[in-house]
Amino acid sequence: MATKQKLFKIVCIRHTLVFTEEDYADVRKLVESAKPDYWHYFDPDIIYAYFIDTEKKAASAAKLIDELRTLFKSDHRFYGVGVSILNAEMSANTNLWGKIKAPPAGEAVKEVSRLAYEDAVKNS
Repeated sequence: MATKQKLFKIVCIRHTLVFTEEDYADVRKLVESAKPDYWHYFDPDIIYAYFIDTEKKAASAAKLIDELRTLFKSDHRFYGVGVSILNAEMSANTNLWGKIKAPPAGEAVKEVSRLAYEDAVKNS
């Protein structure tokens, strides 16, 4: 594996409590349909999606944000869920073909999580 610095759009979805299994499944479908370069369920209350910053991936990240906000506003189950996006250069472990094999690392993860939490509190 090679470690490379890459520019990412990081999307964080954060709940003030925890995602239920059903809620998580609904959010997961949206995240997977956006085809991020990497995503993971970090805690029972946080999901991260990482998009390498290209024009196509930026559009996918923006569309994901719009779809998540629409879902959160239209379904009371998502009361207290927030979302944020941040651009940042991060270290990413990739295989020989450039596929990301582990969550990218960098201080931006803390910041995007904080912003998503602030959004979640605002939506509570």
